[in-house]
Amino acid sequence: MCYHLMIMSISNIYCWIFTLDHKRIGIIYTLLVIPLDCYKFLVTNHGIIMIFFFLMPILIGGFGNYLLPILGGLSDLNLPRLNALSGVDFLMFSLHLAGVSRIFSSINFICTLYTIFCDRLYRRTSIILWSYLFTSLLLLFRLPVLAAAITMLLFDRKFSSAFFDPLGGGDPVLFQHMFWFFGHPEVYVLILPGFGIIGHICLRLSLIPDAFGFYGLLFAMFSIVCLGCSVWAHHMFTVGLDVKTAVFFRSVTMIIGIPTGIKVFTWLYMLLNSMAKKISFIVLFRFGGVTGIILSALTGVALNKILLQCQCIISNIGFKLCFFPMHYFGLCGLPRRVCIYEVDYRWVNLVCTVGSFMTAFSIVGFYGSSSYIFACHNNFFTYSINVWNYNETPSFVMVI
Repeated sequence: MCYHLMIMSISNIYCWIFTLDHKRIGIIYTLLVIPLDCYKFLVTNHGIIMIFFFLMPILIGGFGNYLLPILGGLSDLNLPRLNALSGVDFLMFSLHLAGVSRIFSSINFICTLYTIFCDRLYRRTSIILWSYLFTSLLLLFRLPVLAAAITMLLFDRKFSSAFFDPLGGGDPVLFQHMFWFFGHPEVYVLILPGFGIIGHICLRLSLIPDAFGFYGLLFAMFSIVCLGCSVWAHHMFTVGLDVKTAVFFRSVTMIIGIPTGIKVFTWLYMLLNSMAKKISFIVLFRFGGVTGIILSALTGVALNKILLQCQCIISNIGFKLCFFPMHYFGLCGLPRRVCIYEVDYRWVNLVCTVGSFMTAFSIVGFYGSSSYIFACHNNFFTYSINVWNYNETPSFVMVI
C-alpha cells in the first residue's frame, strides 16, 4: 500500500514539474511566484518583487495561460514548449531573465491571439483577449529598453564605461529616460489585464445587447496604450526639461484621462441595471468580481454567499481606513516608509493600523472559509452565469 502511494506521489510530482498543460502552468505561476520567508527582502525590494515576480506572473502568466485557450476555444496555447520555457525556470535567475520570460510569453500570446482573431474575424471576441494583446505588445516593445538600460548600468559599474557617469562624459538623465520609457507603460501592463477581466465580468453580468460596452472598452484601452507610451517624461519634470517638452508631456498626460473616464463610465453604464449595482467602488469591485466568478470555474465550487458579503464589507472598510489617511500624510509632506514621525500624526497612524488589522482579519476569514472548499460534497447547484463563452454550458459548481 505504501509502495503504491509513493509511486503515485512521485508520478504526480513528475507530471507537475514537466507539464505542458496551460492550466497547470498558470497555477505554478501563481503559487511559486513569491517565497514566504523573505519579509525583510520584500520590504526593501518591494518594487522589483511586486511588479516582476507577483503582478506580472499572476495577471499575465497565471490568468493568461488559463483564460486565453478557454476564451479562444483552443485546447492549449500555440507554443506549449515555449510556454513552459517562459515559466518559473527563468523567473529564478535575475531581472534580465525575468524580462526574457515575459518577452517569450508575449510572443506566445500574440501568436495565439492572432490565430483566435483570424478564426473569428467577423465575430465579437472577449474583451480579455484584447487586453492581453495590448499588454503583450507593450511588453514586447518596452522590456528590451529596460534590459539595455540595466546592461549599460552594469557596464558602468563593472567595466569602467561611462554611459551614465558625468565624469566620463555620460548623462545620468539618459538612464531616467530609458527607465521611465519602460516604467510608465509598465503601469498599463499591470492594469490592462485587470481592465479586461472587470470589463468581461461587467459585460456578462449586465447582458447588454448593444455594442456600446464592448467597443467603448476596446477603443478606450487602445487609446490608453497609444497615449501611455508617450508620457514617460512626466516623471522627470525636475531634471530641467525645456518648456516645449514639458508642455507636450503635460498635455498628453491630461488627454489620457479621457479614455480612462470613458472606460469607468462604460463600466457604470453596464452595471446600471444589474445585480452588481451596489458595489462600493468600481476599482475594489474588480477583486471581488474576479474571486467570485473565476473561483467557481477553476475549482467547481462556490463559497458561502453570506460569509463573502461579510468579508467584502470588512475588507472595504479596512482598506479605506488603512490607505486613505496616507493621502493626508502625503499632503502634509511626510515621506513614505519611515518609522519616525511627528507626534501630531500618531492618531492618523493609529487609524491606518486599525484598518490594516481589519483587512488582515477579513483575509484570514476568507482563507478560513476557503479551507473547507473541497470538504463539502453536497448542496450542488448549476451556476446561473456563463462566465466563459456565450454558447457554452454553464459551469457545474457546489456551494459551501
